[in-house]
Amino acid sequence: MIQLTLRTGMRREVYIPARKLTAENDRMYDDMSRNLISVPDARAFLSHVINDEPALMRTVALVTRMDPVGSSDGDRRADWATAQAWKLMAEFGPRTEINETARVRLRSEGASAGNLASLEGCLDLYSQDLLSEARMNRIGAEFKSLAERKTPLGAVELLYLRRLLIEGKVAAQALGLPHALVFT
Repeated sequence: MIQLTLRTGMRREVYIPARKLTAENDRMYDDMSRNLISVPDARAFLSHVINDEPALMRTVALVTRMDPVGSSDGDRRADWATAQAWKLMAEFGPRTEINETARVRLRSEGASAGNLASLEGCLDLYSQDLLSEARMNRIGAEFKSLAERKTPLGAVELLYLRRLLIEGKVAAQALGLPHALVFT
């Protein structure tokens, strides 16, 4: 069960984000049922990822307000590109690129050439990060700390944790609202 507080009394404000989170939650629990890592450990890791992402988003928004270098259109484009990049990586893996089918779909949804260029930049940046040894070491260290695990992680476990990280980022980006999340 996931409990989520969006800090609003307006039901219509949370309807779509709640549905998105429920869909992501179902997919993640399906993955956990394959016993790659224990359900409590996966919950702890996902809770960590999903709770950290909005804090990072708030920090970036605060810095942007304090030192507005670019336009608000540029900020919206970057936010859109970030969310789309995580979605594409969740669907196709961290090495994904925008193929013609995705390009046509995104254009039909209203993406401009500038949006697509921002998305390509995000995909390149996030892909390099997620495929790096340093990121895999951080994922492993965070998980071992959260799960209080002393034994080394195997390659399959690390790949699974990377996938959970990507899916957790998708869930947090889909919300895009200040929140508190508790896995029980």
